[in-house]
Amino acid sequence: MSEETYQQLMAIIRSYRSADVVGLTRYRDKRTHRVTPSVDHPELAVDVFSGNAASGGPLPFLGQRNEPEYQFLELYRQAKAVYSQLLSVLLRLNEIIHV
Repeated sequence: MSEETYQQLMAIIRSYRSADVVGLTRYRDKRTHRVTPSVDHPELAVDVFSGNAASGGPLPFLGQRNEPEYQFLELYRQAKAVYSQLLSVLLRLNEIIHV
């Protein structure tokens, strides 16, 4: 692979990371690694806390949120932006591969 092609590929890969990608990734990580984050309706989500019982052991308890962590329309806007950006990256990669 020539140096020029390598630099083009790296520029395309580096261009993918954006504020929308980071935001959507954070949401995905929260959905994957903890209790489901609240979207639009905080009453449908809970927070799990860990306190100490009288015996000294951990005691989990639940709390309800007052405000949602995410708004669906903002997540939707971010997803559209990310997938549009991903399409652009793939098309640019395709141009390099099929030269």
